[in-house]
Amino acid sequence: SKLRAASEEAEAAQSVVDERRRALKAGESDLKAAEEEARTVAAKQTELRREKEAHVKDKAKYQAVEDDCLNVLVSGSWSSDKEAKKLSDKLIKDMEKYGTEPSLLASVPAVLLKKPEERKGFDEM
Repeated sequence: SKLRAASEEAEAAQSVVDERRRALKAGESDLKAAEEEARTVAAKQTELRREKEAHVKDKAKYQAVEDDCLNVLVSGSWSSDKEAKKLSDKLIKDMEKYGTEPSLLASVPAVLLKKPEERKGFDEM
C-alpha cells in the first residue's frame, strides 16, 4: 500500500512535470515567434529611418534651391542683371535634375529675369 501510494504520487508528479514541459515548449515557441517579429520590426524601423534621412536631405536640397535662387528671382532682389542670369541658369539646372518639365523651364528666363513690377499677367502676354 505504501508502494502503491508512492507509485501514484510519482505518476502524479510525472504528470505535472510533463505538463510543465509542454507549457515550456509552447512558451519557447511563442518566444521565438516574438523574437522574429522584433527582428522584423527593427529591420523595418531601420529602413524607415534611412528613408526619412533621405527625404530630409532631399528637402534641404529643394529648400536651398528655393531660398538661394527662386525666392531671389521671384522677389526681384538681385543686384545686377548678371546675377539674375546666373541665378536663373542655376535654377534651371537644378530643376532639370529634379525632373521639371522642359516647357516650364523654358519660361523661367522670360519671366524671372524681369523685376516683379515689369512682369505681365498671363492674360496680357
